[in-house]
Amino acid sequence: MKKNYFILFLCLLVSIMIGLIIVGSGCGDEDLCEGVSCPICQECNPANGDCMSSYTDPDTEITYTTDGQSCMSSNPCLEEGVCSGGNCQPGPQRDCSDNNPCTINERCDPSTGACLSDPKDCGICKECDPETGDCIAEDCGGDPCKACQFDTGLCEPIDCSFEGQCYSCQVIGDEVGCFPDDSLSCDNEDPCTTGDYCEQGLCISGPEMECPDCKSCSGGECMANVLANGASCDDGNLCTINDVCSDGYCIGTQKCTQVCEECDPQNGACMVKQCLGTSVCNYDTGNCEAGSGGDCTISEGTNGGCASGLVCCWGTCMTSEECDLVDCPDATTPCEWSYEIEGTYYPQKSCCDDMYETCDTTGCIFV
Repeated sequence: MKKNYFILFLCLLVSIMIGLIIVGSGCGDEDLCEGVSCPICQECNPANGDCMSSYTDPDTEITYTTDGQSCMSSNPCLEEGVCSGGNCQPGPQRDCSDNNPCTINERCDPSTGACLSDPKDCGICKECDPETGDCIAEDCGGDPCKACQFDTGLCEPIDCSFEGQCYSCQVIGDEVGCFPDDSLSCDNEDPCTTGDYCEQGLCISGPEMECPDCKSCSGGECMANVLANGASCDDGNLCTINDVCSDGYCIGTQKCTQVCEECDPQNGACMVKQCLGTSVCNYDTGNCEAGSGGDCTISEGTNGGCASGLVCCWGTCMTSEECDLVDCPDATTPCEWSYEIEGTYYPQKSCCDDMYETCDTTGCIFV
């Protein structure tokens, strides 16, 4: 009986070992192509992890191949190719023709694969006809009043200066040429005129530069006009008359010249001379003199500054009658005397200080 158990144990052990072998055989299912990168036109064989152009699956006996697959070569200027025997057979050269008759040297840039070309060089003042590719004369953008300059190759307006300052290129009807242009400005080369303008092809002088009386424009500046000496002018002063030019200046004669007369600068009217304070104008001298009640100072040969008909009495201008009524203050002594002006004697009175003065024929004098 024990022998049978032993046999059973051995059978069980063998069964376990066989199971372990079967289970262990599952570890061989790992992906050998994981992380494998193959060249163009090759694929990884899952049976061994090798890169191959063709292989047969041992389980399915199906043969895999890259032949006939499309591929791109490392040259970006080649079209799509086909795999054959593990290599990429490149396609034809990329067509970079732009169908533009005005470009030449169409080509592919091998560094980027972009198509490039060069413009057709037609020389100075010529351009390429985009329809035919022929070199034709530059038309300057279709502007008939522009022309290509052969010295610079640039389009510039047609110069009409040979006709004059007041001409420009214009299209009138079917004609293209230089015609009068009144919209242009001009210069008659006279510095003494301003605002010169064009009219029917001619440069018309503007108005003369304005200068003050007795001056005229010379070289663009107002200068003295000696030819105008003696000519009538206006100095702008209402108090002068008979204004005339003299070496570029307008000089007038004083209007109000009568004794004790002066001119009002606001309206040019002649009026009695205005004196300050109580002073009045002396019609004999035309000078302002102190009037009645004005201060005066006695000195030999003068009236003390008093107006005509007044006397200087105790330092104040008054009439002789008023002077007779004035008394000297205390501590003074009356002093009567007279002075002469051109044969006329003027009686005077003054009060001499008893301590320092005495009366003389000329008034109070210090002692």
